[in-house]
Amino acid sequence: MRLAPAAAMLLVLGLACGGGREPAEVISPLPAGGFAPGWTAAALPESVGPGGLYARIDGGAEVFLEEGFRELLTATYTGPGGELEVELYVMGDPPAARRVWERQGRAGGTVEGLPGPAAVDRYQLATLLHCCLLVVNNPSGNEEAVGVMKALARAVAARVPEVCPG
Repeated sequence: MRLAPAAAMLLVLGLACGGGREPAEVISPLPAGGFAPGWTAAALPESVGPGGLYARIDGGAEVFLEEGFRELLTATYTGPGGELEVELYVMGDPPAARRVWERQGRAGGTVEGLPGPAAVDRYQLATLLHCCLLVVNNPSGNEEAVGVMKALARAVAARVPEVCPG
């Protein structure tokens, strides 16, 4: 049996979130759009569990797995002036997320409206959000997209507590 992409995504997210939820209850912290004018998700978010992490990221997977990695949600957003690629690494708890952040040697700056430490330049925004690490990539390096990257990070930050355990 082959599932339509939307049905498959709901099934994957349902299984990753505990499996006992009805599809209407599945919550993704990655927004469909609305965080900046003209920007929307190109497709439903994709989910990668612990078994698929090595295939998804080139190097560094062992750090996430050692610290209790639960799920990677990815999405691509398109809008005026480009494309953004989002990776949200969901860990088992906030201390595990912080340990990964520190093991990666991330800078400890801040971005207004984000609760955790953040590092941002025109190619990437990375931030620690409760039990998650969020990375927003801007492949073009378009300077105008930095504000959109920050708006997207704020939208995800508002929804992250819904996916973090207790």
